[in-house]
Amino acid sequence: MQLLSRCFISLACLTLALTACSAKVVPLSEQEVVDIVWHALEPNTSSHNQAAWEIVGVQGVTGREVQDLFEDTVGEPGAIVG
Repeated sequence: MQLLSRCFISLACLTLALTACSAKVVPLSEQEVVDIVWHALEPNTSSHNQAAWEIVGVQGVTGREVQDLFEDTVGEPGAIVG
C-alpha cells in the first residue's frame, strides 16, 4: 500500500509538473489534480474504487523534482522500467 501511495503522489507531482511546462498557465484546483491522477491510476488498481484510497498530499513541484523522484527508483528491485 505504501508503494501505491508513493505512486499516487508521484503521479500527482507529474501532473502538476506537466501542467507547469505548458506555455499557457492554467491553475488547477486540488480536486482537479486528484481527478486527473485518479484517471491515470485507476486502471492499475485492483479495487477500481477511489474511495479506498487516501490522498496524502497535493503540492506544486518543479520538473526537476519530479525527474529526481523517478530517477531514484530506476534499477531498484521491483522497479518497472519502460
